[in-house]
Amino acid sequence: MTKFQGVVFWLLSKTRLKRKLYFRYEFNFRPNQLSYFIDCLDKTSNVNGDILEIGIDRGHTTVFLKKHMQAVKNTKKYICLDLFSKSEGFVDHDVEHEVKKRGKEHFMFDNHTASEIDDIKYILELNKICENVEFIKADVSEYKFKDKCSAKSR
Repeated sequence: MTKFQGVVFWLLSKTRLKRKLYFRYEFNFRPNQLSYFIDCLDKTSNVNGDILEIGIDRGHTTVFLKKHMQAVKNTKKYICLDLFSKSEGFVDHDVEHEVKKRGKEHFMFDNHTASEIDDIKYILELNKICENVEFIKADVSEYKFKDKCSAKSR
């Protein structure tokens, strides 16, 4: 960090932006869950097929998993399926599932703004992990997985 950057950082740390400057755990998963995902990636690295992440949110888990895949030279296609809409947010039935089945609180979904596809592409580019990624803009409950799978097997 240059002296100028240090001064700017120090000045910003004296404002309301302070909480954005310092690391905060922002994953929607606990560390043991992220560890489980890594274990699944490693155990299936020699199995044919792509990797599918459903629900991208702001891309934190996407970056984490793609960075791991890069580190272990896993070149499988990584598919991101999401509504990718800042205006639509979470679908009501998805919120109810998260609250009833996963024990999350309703307030976690208030004023939620998901990322657009361009936002996620930019995040992946910043992290140098944008290769071999496909984006599908869809509601998972309406997406025709069978059509996608059968088209690949032809």
